Amino acid sequence: MTEKKAKKYLKELKALAKDYGVWKVAKELLENEKFFLWSAASKDFQHHYGDYGLVTHTYEVVTSALKMKKFYSQYNINEAELFLACLFHDAGKMHDYERWTECMTTEYQFMNGTKVASDPEKRGQWRSADHKRIIHHISRSGIIWSDAAQKDQRVYDKYFEPVLHAILAHHGRREWGSPVSPKSRVAWLLFLCDGISARMYDADTMDRIN
Repeated sequence: MTEKKAKKYLKELKALAKDYGVWKVAKELLENEKFFLWSAASKDFQHHYGDYGLVTHTYEVVTSALKMKKFYSQYNINEAELFLACLFHDAGKMHDYERWTECMTTEYQFMNGTKVASDPEKRGQWRSADHKRIIHHISRSGIIWSDAAQKDQRVYDKYFEPVLHAILAHHGRREWGSPVSPKSRVAWLLFLCDGISARMYDADTMDRIN
């Protein structure tokens, strides 16, 4: 993914947020530099690994979900609700992953007590942070959404719980990491479009995953 294309995706997401009248809330994420720069995975065979992976995956989920909503127009799905759910669904990945950096010491102390030797060849690459093990991005995405939603009382009153449900349900099943399963059409569209984006990206590397 190139920086130029990632900037295009970010610009389009910002335009959608303004069109739906939810900019005051969405900008809490869209103006966060980490959201633009971050990887969506810690291994190069996982979906949307590398710089700009998170914004790219988010853009794919948003745009595909909005297209699916138009196909199922008979259900009168709220587009702003769908947009917000898709936009914030993986925001917590900004905490799940981190770069190997030049400033790392010989051994890196994780919260769980384990240590990993620094590898100079991995500097600039991405890896899992301890946050992924003890909190995980689904829960953190819900927290980020909660904090952002409170910036606009109108948005909070109308969308807080349905969007939170969709975020928490976006892995589809409890055994796949979601505390709840999808119960709304927005939640189902998010779950399905999230999976499509992920599998289209990593279809060629599934043998390494499994």
